Amino acid sequence: MRNKYQKLLVHLLFFLSGSTGLIYEIIWSRKLGLVFGSTVYAVSTVLTVFFTGLALGAWLIGREMDRGRNPLKTYVTLELLLGVFGIASPLIFIGIDTVYYHIQPWVASQLAALTAVRFALSFLGLLIPTTLMGATLPVLVKLVVTDDEDVAADAGRLYAINTLGAALGTLLAAIALIPLFGVNGSLYLAGGINLAIAAVAFLAFRNTATPTPTATPAARAPRTPLQNYLLAIFAAIGFVSMVYQVAWIRLLIQVTGSTVYTFGLMLSVFIVGVGLGSDLCARALRRIPNKMLALALVELAASAYALFGLGYFDRLPLVFTSIVSGVDSFAGVLLAKLFINVLVLLFPTLMFGAAFPLVASIYAGRAEHSGGDVGLIYSANTIGGVFGSFAGGFLILPLLGTQTSIAATSVVGLAIAATIALRLADRTQRIAGVAVCSAALVVGLLLNTPWDRFLINSGPFLLQYSDTTEMQRAAGAKRRVFYDKEGVNVNVYVDGLREPTRILINGKPMASTLIMDVANQYLLGHIPMLLHPNPKTSMVIGLGAGMTFGALARHPGATADVIEISPEVVEGARLFGPYNRYVLDQPNANVIFDDGRNYLKTTRKKYDVITEDPLDPFFMGSGYLYDLEHFQNAKAALNPGGIMCQYLPLYQVGVEEARIIVKTFAEVFPHVSGWFAFSDLVLIGSQEPLRIDLANLRRRMERPEIRQDLLEVGIDNEYDFLANFLFDDSEIAAIGGDLPLNTDNYPIIEYLTPRALMRRTELENVEYFLGKRAGRFPGILELDSLTPSEFREFNQRMSRYYVARSHIIKAHILLLKGGKGMLEELASAERAVSPLETSSRYRAFIYRGRGDGLLARKQDEAAAGYYEKSDALEPNQPKTLNGLAQALLRTGKSQRAVELFERSLALDEGQLLPRPFIAGHLIETGNLPAARSMLTRCLELEPTDEDCLELWQRIEPGPSANAES
Repeated sequence: MRNKYQKLLVHLLFFLSGSTGLIYEIIWSRKLGLVFGSTVYAVSTVLTVFFTGLALGAWLIGREMDRGRNPLKTYVTLELLLGVFGIASPLIFIGIDTVYYHIQPWVASQLAALTAVRFALSFLGLLIPTTLMGATLPVLVKLVVTDDEDVAADAGRLYAINTLGAALGTLLAAIALIPLFGVNGSLYLAGGINLAIAAVAFLAFRNTATPTPTATPAARAPRTPLQNYLLAIFAAIGFVSMVYQVAWIRLLIQVTGSTVYTFGLMLSVFIVGVGLGSDLCARALRRIPNKMLALALVELAASAYALFGLGYFDRLPLVFTSIVSGVDSFAGVLLAKLFINVLVLLFPTLMFGAAFPLVASIYAGRAEHSGGDVGLIYSANTIGGVFGSFAGGFLILPLLGTQTSIAATSVVGLAIAATIALRLADRTQRIAGVAVCSAALVVGLLLNTPWDRFLINSGPFLLQYSDTTEMQRAAGAKRRVFYDKEGVNVNVYVDGLREPTRILINGKPMASTLIMDVANQYLLGHIPMLLHPNPKTSMVIGLGAGMTFGALARHPGATADVIEISPEVVEGARLFGPYNRYVLDQPNANVIFDDGRNYLKTTRKKYDVITEDPLDPFFMGSGYLYDLEHFQNAKAALNPGGIMCQYLPLYQVGVEEARIIVKTFAEVFPHVSGWFAFSDLVLIGSQEPLRIDLANLRRRMERPEIRQDLLEVGIDNEYDFLANFLFDDSEIAAIGGDLPLNTDNYPIIEYLTPRALMRRTELENVEYFLGKRAGRFPGILELDSLTPSEFREFNQRMSRYYVARSHIIKAHILLLKGGKGMLEELASAERAVSPLETSSRYRAFIYRGRGDGLLARKQDEAAAGYYEKSDALEPNQPKTLNGLAQALLRTGKSQRAVELFERSLALDEGQLLPRPFIAGHLIETGNLPAARSMLTRCLELEPTDEDCLELWQRIEPGPSANAES
């Protein structure tokens, strides 16, 4: 094809074809994820079939084109069929879903059989369209190329154009099309584009001369050893590039987060790099005298860049935070994320893209064989990528971790570059090539220092640090790492000061031992279990620190299942045994490894209580746990009279999104109530109206194990428990308004919630839902068993506690605003129920926090007063005793201060803070042996503690205790 306008049109059509290809890949993978679940095993199965089809199409059709097939007719046919499949694919996936639903229970316990079923169904659904996609490149090469000397350049340019179109398709599918047109509408649009491409191609080129078909393939010389060698090398390059992609995405998720937007940016930058690299190299091919040397150099450059920069990748959170610290728009945050992706991905992917035209220029020399040659090259690279993706996700990353995986892949990449150099004709170039690769390896490994694990897991995408100084200050805190594991699905990280205090998944804190977090996790289990009259079976989606799971399992006579996608989370949760009551060792507790949505969709087991503690909805894929179809699956898995409990985070979710979730939930469950859980909302849904038997509730709350949990989160009695009620069915219409529903086809929550990370939404949400609170406690209680006097007494107390809880909630709002007026609200809550108690643990927590603030400002007498209040509400808390002791010490009451420090140390022997104070007192009173023993233990706990070292020098000038030992 010599007409430049026709060539330009071909390029435009192939660009659009590339766009539709990635739209299909992303949406089909999304649809099959809903069928098979979002485990890495299920996703990898889908991707394996997808890329196998691409490779098969390029190989099979490429060979056929060399027989003299009409490339125009073939291309038009391919695009027509793709358009038909695209438009019909929603029906195809309904069929796959139906078949899988009936087969899955028979093979669910056997991973190999389950994977085989998934592979077979993916094969049936995807093989034909992906084969058609893979076939388009060699067909268009055959249509465009007429001269032998243009084969590699034209093939490289077509590959580049198609790849750049794919980048656009990625951004459109991941960011724009689904919110605008829905999932199915996006498929119809892509199918329509394919049909339009076919029509335009037919009309524009119908008069173009094409080869006459022949009965036998055109004669060609057998492939040389060098050509076979190149196929193997290019397959290896495909393998390496996909291992890199898997590892880099895991790294970048830690920095920029895992949302639909960041995923689109990551994938598009990777694809843009490959496309630009191919285009630039194709344009320069005629000026490159030694193609093998150039191939060695691009592989060397990619691997050296990855290896040299690897030791500095843990600074990416600091770089990202420094950029976004002055940004006040969502677009600005996305640009910052784009910069981080470009910094990591662009240069090496340019090199990967440049490899295609270089290999084509060496391997494919004649136009008459261009279809088969280009198809084979493309197939080899694609198949290498399939194995790289599989090995990277399942083997290399879980075994080595992200940093070591990138290092090992870089070593393999440098070995590939050296292997290419060994085939150079010039001896000097061979020696120099191997030497440079070896030198790059040594320098890169020397530069590769271990990552700062706090920085890598600091979650900068949550925008929780105002600047890098705050992040570095947090990194410098003496937090101990108790668990750090990179698994197939997620990274799990547990840290704390002296004991595990928080568990992070992919950099996002999922649970902690702060009272607000513990309250939310306990109440997600206890509220539905206590509202159900007699629960026997329960389940929770998402393990986290295991506290919700533990709350379910603590109800006598009930079994509890937890659906968890990652085994690594289980090991992390074991570290929170004192809080989850060692639930993982309880006989009535069962862990099921599966995707939570997929489990509810396919299980035949029925439950009395289903509760959810999943990832927040801004995480990519988590929005499906807050949508209509998922709630319908949950309803189907409930026994008659069953209760569904839905976690609704009030932070990092805007008011509009929270209202959409409530409306969607109420669309499935006709009877809905909302319950306050400090930083979160708990939705309770049922088929029948909620009725609570007061006598039954009291009896069950008096059980020691249940009472202990509730006391720890500020619920002193049944009145405190019931007062957490916020709204019922009567408010649903006002809450939902004219907002849309969150569905599989329009997963709007996944697109709206990432924007909420820009602001403090917890305050907005608490104020909004508190505004929906009824003026008096609703009539949901069964009080028939009460005598008239008991009835009057209950109503009076319930009204007082209901008012008190309003003050507690308002105090929590003021705490979020900065604390002004909060103490007055707590005082009002106390007066409302006096002389009874309400929310004792929460009030103690606030008073201690107030004392800490005053102590830091050296307002010691006022601080002591708040510590005394905290100690009266919650006795024997070492933190409270230590704060009170420090305040008293500075006001001259040293004897009582030391007594409090000793009391605190007796409660927790492993703490450091009281020891130098006690040791100083022992020195002043002349008890040097006791002081020496106290300081020795102090320096065992923290060898660099300045106070202990100073005191040690007073009694033992010379080496410190730990140095002597």
